Amino acid sequence: MERTRVWVFGYASQTGDLEENYRKNEIAELGEDSYVVIRADIVEDFKVDGQICNIVVPVDAKDQSGLESAQDLISGTLGVSIIKTVQVIGHIPDPPHISHGFITQNEIDKELEITGEERSIESAGRQHASPGSNKWG
Repeated sequence: MERTRVWVFGYASQTGDLEENYRKNEIAELGEDSYVVIRADIVEDFKVDGQICNIVVPVDAKDQSGLESAQDLISGTLGVSIIKTVQVIGHIPDPPHISHGFITQNEIDKELEITGEERSIESAGRQHASPGSNKWG
C-alpha cells in the first residue's frame, strides 16, 4: 500500500463540541502533504479492548511521521482520547476512491450553506465515485 490509512477509534465526552472544534480549527485543511484527517464520525457507543468508543476518525498519511502528527491533532486539538488505531492493509475496491457513495439532497444543501459553493454533483442518490472534498476518502 502506497500510503498509511488508518481508522482511529476514540472517545469524546462532549461530542456536541466536536463539530464546532473541527470547523473552527479547519482540521480538513491541515496536514499539507503529510496527512489528511478525513472526518470524525460520531457513532453509537461500542467497546474496544474493554473501553467505550464513540468516535471513529479515518486518516490518510504519507508515512508514520504523518500519522503521528495526525494522532497528535486528534487527541490534542479535537480532544479525542485515542483508544486504538488500526491500519488498513487492503481495499475492496482498489483503489478505494472508485467506490460508490450515497448523498442526500439535505447534505448537498448543507454543504452549499457552509461553503457557499455549488458542487458538481448533479443529483442526490448513488454517486458513481466517492463524493466529497476528499474523494480519496
